[in-house]
Amino acid sequence: MSDGQLQRYLSSAEKGADLLSVMLSHCSDERQRALVSRWCELSSSSRLAELLEDTIDRSDLLVAYPDDVSRQDAEQFVELFRELSEQVGGDPIVLADRLRDLRERSSQSLEASTIPQSDAVRVMTIHSSKGLEAKVVVLADLFSSRQTNMRNEQNSRLIVGPEIFAGHPKPWPSGKTPISALWDHATLLHRARKNAEARRLLYVAATRAEERLIIAGSPKGTEWVEEEGILLPWTYDKKALN
Repeated sequence: MSDGQLQRYLSSAEKGADLLSVMLSHCSDERQRALVSRWCELSSSSRLAELLEDTIDRSDLLVAYPDDVSRQDAEQFVELFRELSEQVGGDPIVLADRLRDLRERSSQSLEASTIPQSDAVRVMTIHSSKGLEAKVVVLADLFSSRQTNMRNEQNSRLIVGPEIFAGHPKPWPSGKTPISALWDHATLLHRARKNAEARRLLYVAATRAEERLIIAGSPKGTEWVEEEGILLPWTYDKKALN
């Protein structure tokens, strides 16, 4: 929008009106109208991270900035946005405050990466690799529990999710912590969500390989037995199945 179009758009909106809905009547073509309609649909269900990804895919942002660095910067911001959204339980107002806080306090926290050579080994997160492919992909630290453990939640005694908010206070320094059915239920939901996210990330990472996928590392308890080969201790997470 030009300055004049932006002024007319803001002036036409009544106090308290949904600005995204008002924007529909100010779109210049069907492509813009389809994008704004998609914004309205996703924002109404608080799917803000998906809204950002759709905007990057449908807009001309990566056409105007087609280099690898700009693409990685966009993916890095979406990843940061998703992490912050999970931390605040998807609340858009709290999320906006956190982003404003981050911008004001840490102006140098997000730095652009340099353009790698075409034959260089690229090291990146799984989120940053979305949309990219390579002939050979190496997945490192795949069996780490950092992706699915509940250590932070157990230490803070707080779980904040899209559907449920639960605390597990310890009112007395000594003695057992009171049993909380709500906390147990929230823990099961949160662990299931983390496991589902880990499986989704594994699929994204594995499908980046064009010819060969190399998985580095092994789970605890793995051993090499002469004349038999490698033995992997595959077990099911009983807590995740309950």
